[in-house]
Amino acid sequence: MKLTYLIPALVAIALVAFALFQPTVLKAVGERVHDALFSHMARSGLVLGMAEINGRAAAEVAAGRKVLPDTQGESARAVCEMPLVHAGAAIDDTIGFGVILKKGTRLLCPVTLSNGAGTAASTLAVGLRHPVTKVAIDATAILAATAINAAQTVQANTGTKVTAGQRYVLDQDAEIYGTVAGAAVPANQAIRVEVPYISA
Repeated sequence: MKLTYLIPALVAIALVAFALFQPTVLKAVGERVHDALFSHMARSGLVLGMAEINGRAAAEVAAGRKVLPDTQGESARAVCEMPLVHAGAAIDDTIGFGVILKKGTRLLCPVTLSNGAGTAASTLAVGLRHPVTKVAIDATAILAATAINAAQTVQANTGTKVTAGQRYVLDQDAEIYGTVAGAAVPANQAIRVEVPYISA
């Protein structure tokens, strides 16, 4: 073979080898080889594919049903608080916050409790009741009895309708209210409960 043919061939081989050993080229080649090998093994039954299950919304779509508005929508927040000046509350007294949620509203997390210093052993539970008759639907739906003796701002997702991954949508209009236990709430104690929800 003449030298004039050999030199271009050697240069071409050197260039190819140089290109192959570049990090980006090596990575691209490696990915192609991996994909081709994995595809071949999957077709041959040598590799089990990863399973995917449908969440609730995806299952509704797959079944040809509409995704309910409580699944994807703008959330709002109900702010329930004591007035700046009040006479306090005794054990077993209820607090009417005057906030009404409409039927079809979905409760969300996180529930935030913020309060000033109060009386030792004093607790507050927050629940739902009928807005007209005032009959309890669930006295601890939003917040189980939680200490409010020391000043704090905490996320307290302890209500019976917001725990354990459940989906709770109101089946009737409901008012948010509180129940005092343990010890009295002193006059003018600041208390605020923030409850997120998706509107009906």
